[in-house]
Amino acid sequence: MRSRQCMALWAQRKTTTNNRIWLTLPDFGCDLEFSFPVQPPTEQQALADPDEVAAWVRDWRSLREAADVRIEWARRTWPSLGLQSFPARVKVHGTTALNEIAGRGHAWRDLCDRADHLVAELGGDVRAGLRPIATTLADVDADDVARLVAVVRWLVAHPDSGLNQRELPVVGADSKWLERHRKMVTPLVEALTGSRGLGLTRA
Repeated sequence: MRSRQCMALWAQRKTTTNNRIWLTLPDFGCDLEFSFPVQPPTEQQALADPDEVAAWVRDWRSLREAADVRIEWARRTWPSLGLQSFPARVKVHGTTALNEIAGRGHAWRDLCDRADHLVAELGGDVRAGLRPIATTLADVDADDVARLVAVVRWLVAHPDSGLNQRELPVVGADSKWLERHRKMVTPLVEALTGSRGLGLTRA
């Protein structure tokens, strides 16, 4: 028998592994379907510890269902106990609901909002550069996101500027800022231009 805590761990593993991939999808995976089998008890388990099985069923019944989180129930007819109804699996619709189960709903929505902003400002092709920057994008503040957009836009428009990175004509984006955020800038520029080069010199 798998508990609701097991489901939370399952969701955490899935989101840790896949959030960066889902961030590159046009809808951030809002139509993906996930299924968590809860492994209902056998008749032998129910006979051996009926109180534990009853508590397990009550815990699953207390799960707050919604349009994107549903429990599928199964019926079993056992020789000793007759007809029984148990949860069989939980169906989860969309990556937002899965992140909620993992305890990351707020962080995931914020990350999707930032990715949406980058796409709106820089165009759909920038999605290809979102995967390697997902973790960093979640941590930077709003001012840095605005600077990131301005820097990427300027570099894409001037691919061979030959400027020293200290001369980048973007307010707030000095050489130290660029060094700290180069790992974000480069994948986005590459997604838009096909080249990892920024057209700048460091000396």
